[in-house]
Amino acid sequence: MSKEIGVDNSIDPFFIKNKGKPYLIWGSFHGIYGVELSKDGLHVKGNKFQIGGNDYEGSFIYKRGHYYYYFGSTGSCCAGEKSTYEVKVARSSTFKGPYVNKQGKTLLENGGTLLLEKNPDLEGFIGPGHNGDLITDKAGLTWMVYHAFVRKEPVRRVMLLDKIDWIDGWPVIDKAQPTFKPHDCPVFP
Repeated sequence: MSKEIGVDNSIDPFFIKNKGKPYLIWGSFHGIYGVELSKDGLHVKGNKFQIGGNDYEGSFIYKRGHYYYYFGSTGSCCAGEKSTYEVKVARSSTFKGPYVNKQGKTLLENGGTLLLEKNPDLEGFIGPGHNGDLITDKAGLTWMVYHAFVRKEPVRRVMLLDKIDWIDGWPVIDKAQPTFKPHDCPVFP
């Protein structure tokens, strides 16, 4: 797909329906792009549009209230103990953007507000990112699924789940770090 659509490193696809129309969002360190798909999702419909600059990958868009929130990962994902991965967020009042951080810098300029970074202590996690899903549970709470490396030997990647609080219209994870100790979990029927 990279050559066909003119985007190097076309990875990390994210499918979303917006107002009944299917879209594919993708890209990695050569820009984040989107394109409308045919109703069956098998063909590109129209031209691609750019959402983010060259710092991001692992895109996820979440609609809440009047805003669309872009969650994406920056840094190196896969260097074990040397991973610098972290999750940043930007928001927009329209699906195609522009997405901006708390200071008003656009995602196209690689702006983004930090949501999640490594634990600073030796017992925590390194390189948290590449959120796979955001879930709203029965209690109305939002949860994020993502991966990170465990600092203990052997260094290995694990899946994690943390609660997102919404403060002044922005998603926040406690201390902007993975929760290391047991904590509450989503409420499902």
